[in-house]
Amino acid sequence: MSSELEPLPVCFESFLEEAIDRDEAFFELANAKAVRFSVGGKHIDVTQDTALHDCCGGIIWETSFCLSRYLQKHLRKQVSRQLADFKVVELGAGCGLLGLVLSTMKCSVVLTDAPPALPLLRRNVAENADKLTFPAKVLPLDWESSSDLNAVKEHGPFDLLVATDVVFAERSPEAFKAFMTSVAEQFKVVRIPNSERTAEVAIAEDLPHSASTQETEEEEDELHRYR
Repeated sequence: MSSELEPLPVCFESFLEEAIDRDEAFFELANAKAVRFSVGGKHIDVTQDTALHDCCGGIIWETSFCLSRYLQKHLRKQVSRQLADFKVVELGAGCGLLGLVLSTMKCSVVLTDAPPALPLLRRNVAENADKLTFPAKVLPLDWESSSDLNAVKEHGPFDLLVATDVVFAERSPEAFKAFMTSVAEQFKVVRIPNSERTAEVAIAEDLPHSASTQETEEEEDELHRYR
């Protein structure tokens, strides 16, 4: 009796290097069964599910790839200088790529998303557990739920909050803004990369200055070069 073998993950780095049209390449990556992402001599394998229609967490979004590469370069020294655990929380973690990458970089990470995204997220965390410096935690987070927020806060205080392409639904911008305003003072750094499709940057500009990070023109250009 034979069984169908699972397809091998598509290697992000080599796939992008060989691509003629990078925009098309990101579209093709979103339709892959699984994607392999290299970090610090290890690799993270992330399963995707294009059939997940109740949320946007079934695929790895382009900004997640870009911010993962950017933080690999810019966060390592900061993490290594800190004696205590460097704590990170990710909003809208989706498949989990960004949070898993940070978990291999000696960060203690809490990945959050809406309940429909959690089964796939938990699966990816479990399948990459042996590559992580600290066990990554997965928690539900509805931005309008005080109980969800309090459950996340119990794992803080956090040094860094990251989010990529988290504003899609019609009510999302206002809910996201209210949530970020309520928690911004608790974080040393909030990193939200620019995206033409979403309202995250406009919201970040309204956050308390001490908690938000506004990319310089140089930093923004560098972040976009990771595409």
